[in-house]
Amino acid sequence: LDKRHGGKLIIQSNCEDVAIWIRNLALSHCNFQSIESAAYELSHEPSDSSGLDLVEQTPTKRTIDWISIAGDKQERARGPNWCSRPILPPKGRTETEVACLKNGTPVHRCILTVK
Repeated sequence: LDKRHGGKLIIQSNCEDVAIWIRNLALSHCNFQSIESAAYELSHEPSDSSGLDLVEQTPTKRTIDWISIAGDKQERARGPNWCSRPILPPKGRTETEVACLKNGTPVHRCILTVK
């Protein structure tokens, strides 16, 4: 990615610890910075033609186990630099994202850009 061309990197995982690890690696070693989710220009509504409305999300067993290991000090994929809504339009979504939307499990997303 090149800053002159405005490229962005989407990090998206249904495993919260993996999403955080990849984001932190990119921020600390790859010259990336986070973009606040309020700045994302979504080209679709969260309830769209895919027929998958956003539902209440339930953490996975993996996330519950991961949180129980570190307790309250564990970094979480929440806040202004994370997005709980789909970033890509319905035709661009992965099978995992569609399954998570359907099953009510979270997908952890953020967008990074070159510093």
